[in-house]
Amino acid sequence: MCTLSRFLFFKKTAIILFLALHFSILSFSQKSPIELGKIPLEDLQMTVYEKDTSAVAVVLCDFARVTVEEISGESKCRFIHHKRIKILKEAGFSYANVFLPFYSYHKNEQIGRVKALIHAPDGTVQELEKKDFFEEKLSDSYSAIKFAYPNV
Repeated sequence: MCTLSRFLFFKKTAIILFLALHFSILSFSQKSPIELGKIPLEDLQMTVYEKDTSAVAVVLCDFARVTVEEISGESKCRFIHHKRIKILKEAGFSYANVFLPFYSYHKNEQIGRVKALIHAPDGTVQELEKKDFFEEKLSDSYSAIKFAYPNV
């Protein structure tokens, strides 16, 4: 009987946490402050970050949103992340190498629909293709998606 009461306690706690998370997301979710592919002209033309002239790169935006959706009777967590970095000097080229780790044990987490764009100062845009993304197994439980922006 102790096991049954413990199970019911954990189930009730999980439902309460799910509902609290679900309603907080609905009431506090925000729209991303940037739009993929839309770069302000002043960001494209920036060659020096005025607040720190020695900076090799500047994070212009780092925005994330988590949503919980029900798909085929299962609750799925979706993490959406927008990040924009302006590379100012050659020493900042390491920011063009991206590493996205995730918990891959029993496919508990997956990464899908990654979009990566590189904007040149002249306004040209290059979108990375599926062949540019590589999945690497880090251990029995973890993997990572890796890619590098070309022509930085």
